[in-house]
Amino acid sequence: MSRILWDGAYRARSVSVSPHAAERMFQKRLSDLPVAPTTGALEDRPQIRRLFAALCDDASETESADPLFLGSVALAILRAAGVSTASKRRKPASLTRLQAHKMRELVASRLTESLTLREMADALGLSESYFVRAFRGAFGVTPHRYVLRERLARAQALIPGGELSLAEVARLSGFPDAGAMGRTFRRLIGRSPTGAVKTRRPPIAAPASGAGLAVQEADHR
Repeated sequence: MSRILWDGAYRARSVSVSPHAAERMFQKRLSDLPVAPTTGALEDRPQIRRLFAALCDDASETESADPLFLGSVALAILRAAGVSTASKRRKPASLTRLQAHKMRELVASRLTESLTLREMADALGLSESYFVRAFRGAFGVTPHRYVLRERLARAQALIPGGELSLAEVARLSGFPDAGAMGRTFRRLIGRSPTGAVKTRRPPIAAPASGAGLAVQEADHR
């Protein structure tokens, strides 16, 4: 195993999941979860490396990570590390029509507020682990991606009026600021907010069909 020593400036971000949060996510006692100590270079764990990269891309130096995205990444990292309560031949999960409707209403009512994975799962009485699978089965995307699409759709509806600044549009659409909104537009649509509107692309439509979590940052210069 090669080792790289670095004595220059660096920024770091780590994700910690408390035992209580892990038990809540899977609705199982920690002693009943297949959690084994694992170490190794991220180069040897490409899936976990991509998840950490996505977490770093989600927030700038001045923004905090989105709580919903943080919960989703933490859960995905646990799964990638081998923590799971489901058998390998698990049945496809989905939400009922009533549950899906409830999620649409919840997201619409909280679009400009912070929404966590725990709150969404609790609204349906499901574990966070099962909820993410069921939500994706019903909507075709993760909860976090669905919320981003809804925020972009609202922004696209507000920008053409020309009466609001991009900062105001961002605030009314649930983004922390215009910069975060712009990055989301470019990442998901491939254009800036005004560019997306000028090309008259239709608003993004929804597909048819936490506590105990922490992000720690270190800045050593």
